[in-house]
Amino acid sequence: RGSRRWRSRVAAAEAEARGSGMAAGQGTMLAAQEKRGEPADLEGKVSEYAQRVYGGLGAALSDALEDLSTAGRCRDEALNGAMEGRTAALGRYYRVLCAMESRFPISKDRSHINKLVFTWGDSFKPSKKEKQQNINFEKAAVVFNYGAALSRRGLETDRSTDDGVRQACKLFCEAAGAFEFLKEHISMKVDAPRPPDVSPEGARMMELIMLAQAQECFHEKAVRDGKSRPVCAKIAKHAETLYSDAHKAASTGYLAPHLEKTTIGVHCETKAAIMFAEAEVHLAAVHREKEEIGEEVSRLREADGRLAKAAKRIKGLAVVEHHSRVHATVQRLLAKANRENEAIYLVRVPAHDSLPQAAGAALVKAVPPADLDPSSDAETGALFCGLVPDSTAKALSRYTEMVDTLTGEEKAKLQACAEELILRLRELELPELLHAVEGGPGGGSQPVAVPEPLKSRLESLEEMAGYRFLEGMLQSLIQTRQTTKDLLAGIEEELKAEEGEDQEMREAFREQWTAPASSTLSTVLHDKMAGYKGNIVTAEQNDHALSQQLRDRAPQLQALTVAAAAAKMPRIKSPMLSMDAGGAAAAGELGNTVEAVHALRTKCSALESKINQRKRDDNIMPKLMVQVDNLDALFRAELERQYLPLTDEVDGCAAEKDKLLSSLSEQHARFVQAYGVDGWRAECQAAVAAIQGCCDSFDGIRGDLEGGLNFYTSLQDAIRALQQQSGDFCYTRRIQRRELYDQITKRAAEAEQRAADEAYAREVQASQMQHQQRSAAAVAPGGQAPAPVPAPIHVPAGPGPAQAYPGVPSPTSQAVAGSQVAPAPTSPGYTQPAQPPQAYDAVQQQMQNMSVSTPPQPLQQQQPQQYQQPP
Repeated sequence: RGSRRWRSRVAAAEAEARGSGMAAGQGTMLAAQEKRGEPADLEGKVSEYAQRVYGGLGAALSDALEDLSTAGRCRDEALNGAMEGRTAALGRYYRVLCAMESRFPISKDRSHINKLVFTWGDSFKPSKKEKQQNINFEKAAVVFNYGAALSRRGLETDRSTDDGVRQACKLFCEAAGAFEFLKEHISMKVDAPRPPDVSPEGARMMELIMLAQAQECFHEKAVRDGKSRPVCAKIAKHAETLYSDAHKAASTGYLAPHLEKTTIGVHCETKAAIMFAEAEVHLAAVHREKEEIGEEVSRLREADGRLAKAAKRIKGLAVVEHHSRVHATVQRLLAKANRENEAIYLVRVPAHDSLPQAAGAALVKAVPPADLDPSSDAETGALFCGLVPDSTAKALSRYTEMVDTLTGEEKAKLQACAEELILRLRELELPELLHAVEGGPGGGSQPVAVPEPLKSRLESLEEMAGYRFLEGMLQSLIQTRQTTKDLLAGIEEELKAEEGEDQEMREAFREQWTAPASSTLSTVLHDKMAGYKGNIVTAEQNDHALSQQLRDRAPQLQALTVAAAAAKMPRIKSPMLSMDAGGAAAAGELGNTVEAVHALRTKCSALESKINQRKRDDNIMPKLMVQVDNLDALFRAELERQYLPLTDEVDGCAAEKDKLLSSLSEQHARFVQAYGVDGWRAECQAAVAAIQGCCDSFDGIRGDLEGGLNFYTSLQDAIRALQQQSGDFCYTRRIQRRELYDQITKRAAEAEQRAADEAYAREVQASQMQHQQRSAAAVAPGGQAPAPVPAPIHVPAGPGPAQAYPGVPSPTSQAVAGSQVAPAPTSPGYTQPAQPPQAYDAVQQQMQNMSVSTPPQPLQQQQPQQYQQPP
């Protein structure tokens, strides 16, 4: 019966928790109110200072004035821009102010920009305004508004979904980061008396409120996700702690008189009571599950008391609804627990202080605002880049020299340390000796080191591809030899073709062909070709022998690599029996020391990189721009803060180096004695000598192949010279044949032309005599006829060789030159023939056909060139 009653009570408690508005409801949260800024003549006042101080910079000043216009527009956007992009505008304007701060000092000092006044309203009391001639006051107001804008976005986010809760929590954490940034970097630079909202105390209070609200978001999600009661209690407990700290900051110290009439402190106190009640309700549920009714009642009573106390001061506040919902749930649970205890359990209710208190679980932290980092935006970082005050530049140069000296000394120590370690390892042949131990540390997994200069020689052979290089040279040798043969064959074919042409002409013209035979003139060329062929045959025999030698030594030549040589190197034998108990462990101890040496070298290299990075990241310019006196103290402080930890690490490396070198020498001596390293070195020398012999064979074969290639190359040069001589010989012979052929055909054409001219003359004379006879017969009856006048013989010059060969006189013109033949008389019905007889036409057509088929070349007035025999 008791078990059934316990189960029914647990089920009722779970249903009560699920049905309570406290468990699933959303709490009331706050958003910081933004400060209201008034217009300021930022561009005008700063421009006056820039023209006065930087007037001689020319183009840099013009760029700066344009950048000031940009700064003015950024301020307008930050103060009056749309709410959607307010955070981005505020972040950009803050980065612009950082760029201006180092160039344009804005303060009450007479040498600074002292007429520019920034006016901002108080966030806690909007009717109150504060004015300061300080750029840090402007930066503080901008950062405060940046955090306020983030908090407003977090407040407006719908937390009814998991994504909404996560987004709200993220925004509240970023707002907390903005207020933390304000407290740590800007608040102390604002002129006193500081406005309460941008004071360190005010920034700290706002940071706590934002973190508390982010923690409350986690609590809402944990309850919605059904997390265990103890987990939910821890989350709520830490939220209660944060709210309590915020209430304490608002009600005590510097903020108390400023926030006395505001509701911020009351809100934080009430939220602390609510989150305390949430935690107590979760813990009371745990007690109910264990049937610890007295402890449940005690926790619910304490929660009810805290909520009742807070209810007296929250009338009219937005947190009333959240408080009432939680308070009603606590009272309902407390009344039920009291009834059950008074009716059933009748247990004593312990004091709340005697119960174990829940430990808070911090699930949130302030997130640094990325938009407030001046180095995050290259565009704003480039503003006013051409303006650097002379005093600042000189101070920066001094500091840079001090940093260079310090870092140079430390890096020199590290380099000396690393070099000493490397040299000592090389002197002791480490870790090569350990790699050579058979079955020792690294034995079997690491190859034995190949000593110099053999290693360099093998590496050079590997770079040229080793055995494959020799095979390639052999193939090149064979191809070069074949090319040489082809050149000789081409010359031989050319000479044979020339001799064949000469023989064809000789057979065609027989005794008329009086030129000497080509075979008798090319004897020297044939003799040279025969000699070259003999050289090729001898060289080919040498090539075959060299190829056989390469195949026979292929295994040895293919093994000429560093890896193969390392595999052939002997290993150090472990001692079979050691008289010294520590002899067998010498290799292990030495290996550990060598690893420590390598680790120290790596540490030195990393430390040197760290020093360089620290030097690159060292940016003292903002501090130099705001501090004009006591620079030596500033430099010392910066050097100690930035580089003192690094110098301590360098000294530690030097001390560790001395210790390792001492141990290394002692352990190496024991290792050499225990493992017989001297005998192993003798074996290594023998192995190296054998590999050197194979390398010598490689070089010898390569030299022979190179000699063969050089021989064929020089032989090809000689053959190409012979080829030129053969070509000249064949060309000259062709010219001679053409000239002789032209002479023979010319004589034949002249003979035919003379025969045709004589026949034509006879026909003309016969025709004239017939004409005279007819004329005499016609005039006989009437009287005497006039004496006949002999007609001149006219021989027309037809086309022939005289036209084909300009400058050569026609045979026909020579035959009739000087004759004065009277023209034949003409009478009606008789005309002189206009065309030569048909026999002449046949001769003319034959000569034209001959001139078309074999056009004669112009005759040269010189003797035919005689072929000179090649040397």
